[in-house]
Amino acid sequence: MNDELNPYGSINVSAKAIASIAYQAAIKSYGVVGLASKNLVNGLTNKIVKDPTNGIEVHYEDHNIDIDIYIVVQYGTRVKSVANSVAKVSMQTAGRLTPLSSRV
Repeated sequence: MNDELNPYGSINVSAKAIASIAYQAAIKSYGVVGLASKNLVNGLTNKIVKDPTNGIEVHYEDHNIDIDIYIVVQYGTRVKSVANSVAKVSMQTAGRLTPLSSRV
C-alpha cells in the first residue's frame, strides 16, 4: 500500500486497486485475448477462486509502481505491437487514475 499526503489528508492506494485498473486497461487493448497466470499453481487456484487481477503483479518502489502483466495474445497478431500497446495503455491509465508514476 502506498500513502500520498496532500493538504486535505492522505490517499491510500492499494495494490489490488492498481491491479484492477491495469486489468481493465489490458483487456481493452487490441490483440489481447485474456490474462495468463504466472505459474501453474496460480493458474490452478484461479480455477477454484475467480480473481479478476490474476496475471497482474504490482510492486511498489517509493512513489513508483512496477506492474507485471501476463497476457495471452490473439493468434496472428504481432506480439511486439500488442505488448507495446498494453504497456502504453496501462501506464497512461494507471498514471491518470492514481497519484503514482508507473513502469510496465
